[in-house]
Amino acid sequence: MENANVKIQKTNESFQEYLPAFITLIPTIIVTILYATLNQDQHLSTYLALLVIAPTPFAIIWVNRKFELNLPKILIILMCTHAVMSVDMGTTLGLYWRVRWWDTLVHGYFGFLACMTLYFLYFRFRDGKPKFVEYLVMLLLVVSFAAIWEVYEFFASMIFRSDMQDVAYQLEQGINPLTDTVVDILIATVGALVFLIGHWIRLKVEQRKIRKITEK
Repeated sequence: MENANVKIQKTNESFQEYLPAFITLIPTIIVTILYATLNQDQHLSTYLALLVIAPTPFAIIWVNRKFELNLPKILIILMCTHAVMSVDMGTTLGLYWRVRWWDTLVHGYFGFLACMTLYFLYFRFRDGKPKFVEYLVMLLLVVSFAAIWEVYEFFASMIFRSDMQDVAYQLEQGINPLTDTVVDILIATVGALVFLIGHWIRLKVEQRKIRKITEK
């Protein structure tokens, strides 16, 4: 009886841990059905993106458990939210093209989230206050990730004959086609800076509070 209770408890704990991934799967299934039944202009790249994004939250949670990374639950939830915003809402529902600021929002969100993830992964294996050079390395890594994504969009557009970088719209508006690529990288950089500056301010506030307590 005791073993049965232990198994039930472990099952409940596992379900609670994977709950963000199951919740993320619901909008993915819904938008896939809507895209397949209502959208006349369909692209293979969209189906591939949906196929990849569906198991991604489960993989993230599995890696977090397997390697005991101890990523906070809020970070896992933010990752799942980004998956929904970028692929389900942005690509499949077409918000990247219907709402002009959606692309900016998602890239800024990515920069913030990537930097937050790097911070937790790095300081999982290191104690002490971050140094300026460590902040700089995290920022440069986020810039690199954003650039790699733009390279992916460039090659994916050629392979699947799509326009992931919005070149047609920019040419119609008389805008340099490189604008979308450069702006996306800059926005991701801004998102990373928001996290780093916010974190630095939080550390300063905490140090000031500790100093006041010790001086009394």
